[in-house]
Amino acid sequence: MSSPRPYHGVFLSAAIGANGAPGSFSVVYNGSTVTSTGHNDLRATYPGHDIYQERVGDYVYAAASDSYGVGVWASAANAAVCSAIQDYRERSFAAGHRVLPGAPWPLAECPPNFGNTDIQSVSTG
Repeated sequence: MSSPRPYHGVFLSAAIGANGAPGSFSVVYNGSTVTSTGHNDLRATYPGHDIYQERVGDYVYAAASDSYGVGVWASAANAAVCSAIQDYRERSFAAGHRVLPGAPWPLAECPPNFGNTDIQSVSTG
């Protein structure tokens, strides 16, 4: 549970041919997977109601018109890993259940950007 879990957004684009089939895909955006500063790491996330879990949600969408495309996703690029939360998660995992009481208070024991997931977007136009 202590190993970094890189997480990043990737957006690909392909022109649609006259037959309606997509052509070759090209990379429009490929976010960083560097976790050395604690960012871009799923361990820095939680769903908002249960700090035991790591999760950014299902905010991954794409849309296109005949002149551009757009993609949006939940990003952990600005979130920081919290050692107190990781310790709690590891103890709970080892016990086979959530260790209660014993969960840390994120506002007092974590960096201010723990759980700071953002919606990011990229466009081809």
